[in-house]
Amino acid sequence: MREIESNAVNWQTTGHEQLWIAGWRIDATANKLEKDGKEIRLEPRVMQVLLYL
Repeated sequence: MREIESNAVNWQTTGHEQLWIAGWRIDATANKLEKDGKEIRLEPRVMQVLLYL
């Protein structure tokens, strides 16, 4: 696993792309956000916009 850290962002490459921002785990492949046991699923286009910002 390779990790790149920058301020509040932690990007992990494990074959299953995950981005950590301010405690939220953003799973771009599954289009979901997770934090403290809570899970939010997003439409693929919404996830694209979120990752673009």
